[in-house]
Amino acid sequence: MLEEHSRALLTAGAASVTVPGVMLHARLRIPRRWRKGLLEVTSEDPASGEVLGSSSRTLARAGSSRGSLSLIEEITTHLALEVVYGPSAQMKRGGG
Repeated sequence: MLEEHSRALLTAGAASVTVPGVMLHARLRIPRRWRKGLLEVTSEDPASGEVLGSSSRTLARAGSSRGSLSLIEEITTHLALEVVYGPSAQMKRGGG
């Protein structure tokens, strides 16, 4: 499921993920050879609409050693961390 959302992010630049108790809104600036990428995620309580937190993650520059599959895996991993631990826990783990 999260991999599909990661692919949608690559295609559209934005995607929303709904899991029990939280809705994630993600935006992606795709990395290029000349600049790093950026993944921004906002967590929201779907019942109240209250923003629970947000985070941003820098993604490595695109290069010959990195294909789109690696980028999808990296985005999927970051989304999974957001779902499981939330944005504040990810920041404590060295993210952002």
